[in-house]
Amino acid sequence: MCADVYGVVFEDPLPKMNGRRGQSQGGVDVFVQRKGVGRIGIQCKKYTFQAIGWDDVEDEVAKADKRLAPIKQLILATTAPSDARLLERVQLLSDARQAEGLFPVDIEFWDDICNHVERFTVLQDSYAPQSPGAAFHRHQEQLSTVHAVAVRSRATTRPTG
Repeated sequence: MCADVYGVVFEDPLPKMNGRRGQSQGGVDVFVQRKGVGRIGIQCKKYTFQAIGWDDVEDEVAKADKRLAPIKQLILATTAPSDARLLERVQLLSDARQAEGLFPVDIEFWDDICNHVERFTVLQDSYAPQSPGAAFHRHQEQLSTVHAVAVRSRATTRPTG
């Protein structure tokens, strides 16, 4: 899901999954390219029965710092609910890192990820198919298909001479 969401958000048609389960991933599950920025690493953290904590943030940043292939930004994307104190700590960490010339760090909670889905109708098709945006997107795609068929048909049936 993170590859889909952040591929759309950052307009990267080819987001890359980093390895597979069980492999060392260096604190990054997904890579996307952002125009004007470069490679962004996304660490996906699924937390069903617990909240993400500061130790988790520090651990993932430390892993990403050791990567041989550099990233321009690290996003921790989590299913955990929003946490104002943790967000503030991550923002302060990010500011300090940028002042040292290191990549910034951001955290996106489940509400943030849902906001991305709500903003992009193409994501609604997959993750909120009953939403008005998804229905509109499907309708637009169908109209485009009908239009393309009509144009091809008109081109092949046009009289010559």
